[in-house]
Amino acid sequence: MIKSIQYLRGLAALAVVLHHASGAILVHYAVEQKDYYSWGAGGVDLFFIISGFIMMYITFGKKVEVGDFLYKRVVRIYPIFYVYATIALLIFLISPESINRSASAPTKILPSYLLIPYTEFVNLVQVAWTLVYEVHFYLLFAISLLLINKYRYIFTGFVLSAFSISSLIQYKTFYLGYLSNPIILEFLFGMILYFLIYRREARDMWFLIGFASIALITLSINNSIPERLFIYGLPSFILMGLLLTLDNKGFFDKKETKLSNLFLRIGDSSYSLYLSHSFVLGVGVIVLNKINLINNNTVQLMIILLSIGALIWGWISYSFIEKPMISFFMRRGVAKWFLKRKSGEADLAN
Repeated sequence: MIKSIQYLRGLAALAVVLHHASGAILVHYAVEQKDYYSWGAGGVDLFFIISGFIMMYITFGKKVEVGDFLYKRVVRIYPIFYVYATIALLIFLISPESINRSASAPTKILPSYLLIPYTEFVNLVQVAWTLVYEVHFYLLFAISLLLINKYRYIFTGFVLSAFSISSLIQYKTFYLGYLSNPIILEFLFGMILYFLIYRREARDMWFLIGFASIALITLSINNSIPERLFIYGLPSFILMGLLLTLDNKGFFDKKETKLSNLFLRIGDSSYSLYLSHSFVLGVGVIVLNKINLINNNTVQLMIILLSIGALIWGWISYSFIEKPMISFFMRRGVAKWFLKRKSGEADLAN
């Protein structure tokens, strides 16, 4: 386990929770207060950069079976996601207006479960729009694993760069238009960061930097680069690079504090927290409003209380739902049944 990555996962998840807790109160209940947590939207960008880095970390210089790689990614993403997607579906069937009530597009069931945007839609679990990009990045990475180590990362970087530039094309299909969002460059940023921290001598790094530069320059010339790449992506890249550098020098080895341990725990439960927090916030604001606790004098305290509630449930979800499900699907017998071949002990940390 890389401690700094867990800290960053914890920070990213907490940022998103605070951002959504603030929005849940300020937007839906029209409380006249400044939004102090709008920066929390950048947690998504940090997650994307982390994903790019981790894919490099677990595959560089190693012989990785594509089947094993995809199986682990599926087990990490889908089981717990389906738990919350199904909860959202039940709510949606009973009270459609309770799901994604502020969304501008229709909520659709099949693409929500598949995480494939073949038509314009909003996911049952609204935050799962990011999982669509994660899943397709993993698929691209899986394809690259079929190549020899010498070319796999150059291939991945080229595709990410080229596809982001292709966003300048007015795609007729929603699917391609959706996936070509330049936010996918943040996966490439994470890959570059791996080389900067661990493999500066590798020629692949310069290819990836070149691809990213070409994409950014091309998009900038055409005024098509999303502001969030600079507002959130660049600061996330710098912060992550700083923490990884400190970690690589052993800074965190003897720096355990209550705060660092808290962020480790949040990092462990970050995926469950990310998926579940909107449910906790939704119930929380309804209850708080019913008992008349949401007003201009209490709003900041309520945001913190809602976020704490989400953190607590996120840990419960991780400990008693997500982790046992992962353990079940990663057991040698179960994994063997799915992969149709013998495999060693699965690495739950990947």
